[in-house]
Formats: sequence, C-alpha cells, structure tokens
Amino acid sequence: MGAPEKIKDTGFNLVVSKDNLRVFLYSKEEIPDGVTLDHIKKLLEAKKIRYGIIDDGQITEYLQTEALQKTPLQIAEGKAPKDGQDPKIKYLFDTDPLKIGTLKEDGTIDFKERGKIQQAKKDD
Repeated sequence: MGAPEKIKDTGFNLVVSKDNLRVFLYSKEEIPDGVTLDHIKKLLEAKKIRYGIIDDGQITEYLQTEALQKTPLQIAEGKAPKDGQDPKIKYLFDTDPLKIGTLKEDGTIDFKERGKIQQAKKDD
C-alpha cells in the first residue's frame, strides 16, 4: 500500500447532518485560489462520501460564484431507511397431517385415507 495522497486545503469544510443523511459544504474564512471541482471530489472521497452527490455543474457554479460561497451548499443527500415488513411463510404443501379422512365424490368420508404425508428430501 502506498502512502495516502495529501489533500490540498480547499478552504472548505464538509459537515454531516445529525441524521447522517445530508452533507453540507461550508467555506472557511478565505478560500485559496485555484480550488477546482477535482479538489472538492477528493475531499468528498477522503471523507468516504460517494452516494447522492449533486452534479458537477452545480459544484462548479458554486465554486465560481463568490456570493454563493458565503452560504452552505448541500452537496450530498442519502436515503432514509424504510421500515421493513414482517416475514411471512407460504406453505406449498398441506400443513394439517391429522385429517379425519378424505371426502369422496359421493359425499362420504373415507376414514382410512388421510392424505399424503409430506416428506422432504436432502437439499429441498
């Protein structure tokens, strides 16, 4: 493994919201000249922020407009987790092995025929 790449001081800080779903780009007092989109991308990568990043055009516009730099930019947003569903079991066989008997076509019950006993084979 090589040494980690030193990241240039971009003049910006990344702040993650309390719910860990949003990341804001704040400018420090003085922003060094020559800060580019690549510098901001490296800063995001260093903080391991890879999902929900706004498009490059918005970041470039933010870097080029000095008035915008005085306000924070929401640079990334994640998705909130959704509640799961309770598991359900779907039986693909008869679950009542203790039937009284089987109903015949003529309406009588055959008490000797209780149905098939379900069996499982290896790897079923």
